[in-house]
Amino acid sequence: MKIVDAQDDIILSISALPLEYSFALARCKYPPFKGLDMGLSNTKLPRDDLREYADITYFEQREIDSLSEKFEKLAGEDQIGKDFFDLRINIQQLKQMRELANNPFLPRMYKVFTTNENGMEGMSFDDFLDLLNCFHTHAPFKLRSYYAFRIFDIDNDGDIDKHDIENIIKTLFKNQDGLGDDDLLMQVVERVMDEADMDETGRLSEAEFKHVLMKCDEFMKQFKIRVKI
Repeated sequence: MKIVDAQDDIILSISALPLEYSFALARCKYPPFKGLDMGLSNTKLPRDDLREYADITYFEQREIDSLSEKFEKLAGEDQIGKDFFDLRINIQQLKQMRELANNPFLPRMYKVFTTNENGMEGMSFDDFLDLLNCFHTHAPFKLRSYYAFRIFDIDNDGDIDKHDIENIIKTLFKNQDGLGDDDLLMQVVERVMDEADMDETGRLSEAEFKHVLMKCDEFMKQFKIRVKI
């Protein structure tokens, strides 16, 4: 993943580049206080790796160290003895993380961020850190909305259609009354399309989708993750 930051605009493009190329420029807008490397005497990650991760994410070194321990616990005892960077977690293991357990969009988030790198199935630590970093409380709206678009572009065709919007609404309100009627649901879908489909193509482009999200504070709360470390 690669991000190029041009003043207020963030241009994002997906590539096969490793994590160290991610977020370096976007993060400059929110440089956290790094402080000293306190509490890292027993860290499992090499100090150079901690510094590198800290330089390219919104997390401090001590936070990354803590996240590496969380990830190792999620991976479970059956992976004891593996090299840390060969550990992988599945969706059920990711759900054990309290901050993510009740997020209605977690299955799609898992799918979008899992790279199955090096031919190894499952979410790696790089993928895990990537996900949490993209939805960090300091991550800018354009970054979070970009990934929100990817999460709901289910067929990866570069647009969001009525079926995608229907799934979004069902996911958001699945535990609430009032949208169980199919006719009412489709009325809501049609209204969203009428208001958001500015070029009248019957599909929402990324720009049109972001325009909708700017008006939906409650929706975007699902894409802001505060990890307790």
